[in-house]
Amino acid sequence: MRRIAWPLTLLVIAASLSACGAVGAVARSTSTSSHPSTTVSKPVGMGRPGIGFLPGRITAVGDSVMIDYEALLAKDLPGISIAATVGEQWATGINTLASLRAHDQLGATVIVGLGTNGPVTPTLMASMLSVLHGASRIVLVTEHVDQPWQNQNNALIFATAKSHAHIVVANWYARSRLHPGWFYSDQTHLPPGGVGASHLAWIIRQATRRP
Repeated sequence: MRRIAWPLTLLVIAASLSACGAVGAVARSTSTSSHPSTTVSKPVGMGRPGIGFLPGRITAVGDSVMIDYEALLAKDLPGISIAATVGEQWATGINTLASLRAHDQLGATVIVGLGTNGPVTPTLMASMLSVLHGASRIVLVTEHVDQPWQNQNNALIFATAKSHAHIVVANWYARSRLHPGWFYSDQTHLPPGGVGASHLAWIIRQATRRP
């Protein structure tokens, strides 16, 4: 595994869409599958990627929840590069993605597992889509977080996917909401390698291969 520290850059473009945590960044490249299925398949692209994206490669950017399932995600999606940071906000995630793209390190399939640590506005979503313009596929992961911004963030994720053909949703909230035992007491984080982490990694993998 490689650890990479990325410099921050700023890319902000405002737009409006329908409504519908901060240390220790890690970026890893791994290879090797796990969960309710043992089959591993390549991600399904939705078109030729633009400049700055690596064809056939997958990049995941997330917060501390992603750290809980990153090892399983690496097994399910061989060769994936994962950048997961404790306390990561949506805005700093945008900077991470921009830096990866500027250094020709961003996969054409991008998984975004952010939003645990605060509300996501339409402007922030539009800024991320600007940075990711040209990606073949974007997977947005819904949240299960015991905070007042959970529902508004998830609604925005669905509204965004509805208006962009190359964006798909990995609906973690729907998968997990009836299973409080999958979580630690905060009802947000997951025991690494546990049942919940396994399910979350699996639905993300499914989203990368959905036609």
